[in-house]
Amino acid sequence: MVMLGEYGHGIGGPGIPREMQDRIDAMSDEERLAYSRTLPSTAPRVRPHAATQLMGPVGVRSMGHPNIFPNLWVTMSGLQICLRLPRGPSHTELWWFTIVPKGIPPEARRAMIRQANHVFGPAGLLEQDDGENWSQSTRSARGAASRKLGHTLYMGLGRDTAAPGEGAGASYIETSINEHGQRWLYRAWTEWMAARDWAELKANHTQPPTGVV
Repeated sequence: MVMLGEYGHGIGGPGIPREMQDRIDAMSDEERLAYSRTLPSTAPRVRPHAATQLMGPVGVRSMGHPNIFPNLWVTMSGLQICLRLPRGPSHTELWWFTIVPKGIPPEARRAMIRQANHVFGPAGLLEQDDGENWSQSTRSARGAASRKLGHTLYMGLGRDTAAPGEGAGASYIETSINEHGQRWLYRAWTEWMAARDWAELKANHTQPPTGVV
């Protein structure tokens, strides 16, 4: 599921099927907790009833990673956020922040931080895996042949349908692997760079799409 918000914000990643969420919606919070304990650790998170009221019937099904335009990324667990700072054509500086509940026991705090450090950050397993993709992509773009090619972001283009989400300024797409989020970010970036001031951006920015995308 991809969710697109105003001014370039977006979420991309797994989504709970509508039929599964319908079954969850009929459960009490106690039943949801018991049900979640029967699921494997890789299964989508079963959120409490209050989450639906807060996030809406579509947002509560999203299990993806939010990106706050242009460069603040939130992990799916919500325990970490990453600020990605460009430092030149081939360098990016990443600032990781781990968030833990205030007032929890010290041993629980240490365990949460240790777990977070082993997922993302300099020692994180997923960070190393992702980081190799980013660095190799950057290096390959510097080749003699690749310099002659444009930056291709065609995956899913014209094959999916965006539906309006809850409230103004949001839409969502239920599909498979795609690059809708990437195209949305670059469209927003172009509009931010072209606007002379905030008033012009507010007046002329593109609304999240609906229909074929």
